Amino acid sequence: MKTIYILAIFFLLSNTINAQNIYTTKKGHMIIMSELDNKNVKAESHKMSLFLDYRNKTISGSIDMKSLLSNNDEINSKIKNSNEPILLKFTGSIPDTDFMQGEHPPINFKWLVNVEYQDKNINLTLNATIQHMFQEATYSCMFSATGEILASDFGLLKVFPELDEHLQIQFAQLLLLPK
Repeated sequence: MKTIYILAIFFLLSNTINAQNIYTTKKGHMIIMSELDNKNVKAESHKMSLFLDYRNKTISGSIDMKSLLSNNDEINSKIKNSNEPILLKFTGSIPDTDFMQGEHPPINFKWLVNVEYQDKNINLTLNATIQHMFQEATYSCMFSATGEILASDFGLLKVFPELDEHLQIQFAQLLLLPK
């Protein structure tokens, strides 16, 4: 019986330690902007999953592109009625560890990201910023990234031939940091 208690305590402690090494959210924010028929269009989602492993500063995430809502009814209809899998996954490492040290000035860097989409791997370089956010009892940072992707890399020109080739993307996420 003592062995069962010891194993249960060990299991609970190891899960608690692991939980403190990873930050996760399913409410990340992503915006994609472009032009369609010479008009600005914007699609955004608040359902981006994001994982930060504090040990190696790796951020990985995913977004179901069907969660994007646009200011264009034609885009909304085509996204909603798409039969193809449209899960986009990404991963990249933060090259600077200073953001883990509590208060810090803004950290700007080129973020190398690998994107997986429909059996394709695409490497992107995004402009990223980590800005310290003061909150009374917790440490947190706003992580944001912006950049450009090519619609042809993601097969979007097949669905929207009138779409501009260059799409602007941006996302932002509040990261809670371990003490």
